[in-house]
Amino acid sequence: MRKSRSLVVLAVLLVPIVALASFSWYIVSRPAEVRISVRLPIVDLDGVGAGTELQLDVQNLGQNPVELSFWVMWFAFVRDWEILEGAPVLDPGATQTYRIRVSNIQMAIPDGSRYIVKAFDRISGIYFRSEDLRLELEGSPPLRNSGLWYWSRNTQTGVLHPFAWGLDWAAGADDAVDIGPADASSGARLWLREGGGGTGPTLAVVHQAINASDLLRLRDTPVTLCWTFAIEYRDDPETGYPLTASGVQLFRGGKLAWFVLSRSTSGIVDLPNHRIFVVRADTDRGGCAPLPLGPMIDFIGGAPLEDSSFALFAVAWPKAPGEYHFAATTFVLG
Repeated sequence: MRKSRSLVVLAVLLVPIVALASFSWYIVSRPAEVRISVRLPIVDLDGVGAGTELQLDVQNLGQNPVELSFWVMWFAFVRDWEILEGAPVLDPGATQTYRIRVSNIQMAIPDGSRYIVKAFDRISGIYFRSEDLRLELEGSPPLRNSGLWYWSRNTQTGVLHPFAWGLDWAAGADDAVDIGPADASSGARLWLREGGGGTGPTLAVVHQAINASDLLRLRDTPVTLCWTFAIEYRDDPETGYPLTASGVQLFRGGKLAWFVLSRSTSGIVDLPNHRIFVVRADTDRGGCAPLPLGPMIDFIGGAPLEDSSFALFAVAWPKAPGEYHFAATTFVLG
């Protein structure tokens, strides 16, 4: 009995001793503590309406060096970001500025989204994180990704699309549509085959939503469309309605404004809730032409808070069967 009590007393005494020894070992050997601060402002360097690069001030507050890689989390699927500036190894007590860039443009941080920056120490195997942040991007143009860069495959639909733009198309049973980059990774190529059957048009559209404030900015921003070849604007002599066309479309409040190209004519065509600005240009060769955005925006009007749609389009009706190509290389802003 006395021996049992002695063992209990010994065990009680050993617990704080072991704990103290463990804590002392942790103080000596604990992994580095890393503090991450994001520098502001964050500028839209690529003009895509998303955060593609960040500058970080990183401080190692611990007693051991760390070897860092960086991750940015704004949704469930996280990808590592490339280190453009800053040494991966950070010594104890050191502070260093890092410039990091998204490894896949599709993983860029959307403007207004909440995000955190995570740093992974390869030596200790521990993650450190910044505070919870919200992206307030500066310097975005009213028309995002105007060069139509960063084409990638949409895993849900299996089609290529440019970052910040969406795709739509319409085709009947005897028609076909194809949309892709005009030059490997930029611009847009819209191809149609109108079979001549049915009543509706064959249509290809690369579009982008424009909010009300950016629409006002776009009205005062000179924008030039450049192309390598385009679809000739033709209309039906009997009705005056289009048969074939390619160019730029603005839609807002139930009204539609087109900018189209023609080798033979220029002027304005008015149809119900639809105004067509026809510009004389060589559609068989490359060229550039300024967009009449002021008159186009004035026509579509709409409520002050109502968003609009800006689009590249190509269209052909069954009365004009054939194969048609439209390749736009870029929008030049300013």
